[in-house]
Amino acid sequence: MLRMLIPLVALMPSAAAALSPDALGPGAVAQFQRQIATIAPVAAEPATLTVTGVGRIVSRPDMATVRIGVAETAVSADTAVDAMSTALAEVLDTLDAAGISGDDIQTQGLNLYPQFARDDERGGERMPRITGYVAESDLSVRVLDLAMLGEVLDAAVGVGGNRFGGVGFGLLDPSGSESAARAAAVADAIARAREIAAAAGLTLGPVQAIQEGGAVADPFPRDEMLEMAANRSVPVASGSLTTVAQVTIRFTLTP
Repeated sequence: MLRMLIPLVALMPSAAAALSPDALGPGAVAQFQRQIATIAPVAAEPATLTVTGVGRIVSRPDMATVRIGVAETAVSADTAVDAMSTALAEVLDTLDAAGISGDDIQTQGLNLYPQFARDDERGGERMPRITGYVAESDLSVRVLDLAMLGEVLDAAVGVGGNRFGGVGFGLLDPSGSESAARAAAVADAIARAREIAAAAGLTLGPVQAIQEGGAVADPFPRDEMLEMAANRSVPVASGSLTTVAQVTIRFTLTP
């Protein structure tokens, strides 16, 4: 059986007549039109462009950090620790005589561990046997006068320093290089954004957001040959430091 759906207004002519402009009156119609006019259309999201800029600042280091230590082996643990302590004290005295302040020396730790040999057989298996002990300790030494770095290393090794963890170069106050690197990163981001916007036929608009990625200095020298002064037996290269900063910026784009 077919049923015909008849509009509600058709069944209620009085309701339709009530909604007509004549029935509402000129005042009600004008108010209704003003309400419609105040409904603003939904604005479209503006086009954006996000770029990351990189800034690099090259500078000369003004300090070095040396990791040097002492390791001694003995039959007993006490003897190994005593020998290590004696050698470490001599290294500290030598550093003090070289003009290194106690504030620039930090102990990195003390290790004591046994040495084993597998020459005992029990039940057909070779069992480990303690043959001695190793006591070791490392120092982190900051050298503020790079001209005497080689001499400091020579002196420390000469009195018993037999563990060497390398040399790292740095800046005593890196804030200036970090600020310059950040400024260079912002300039690089703006230049990249303008280039991309121009290629797309658009104009770079205001900045919406900026996010810093941090600034980090490479602690090791680059592109430098080892240099050795006539009065040094340890070659040392101060090299150069590169401080790198990253900044991510989101721009608006306009036609």
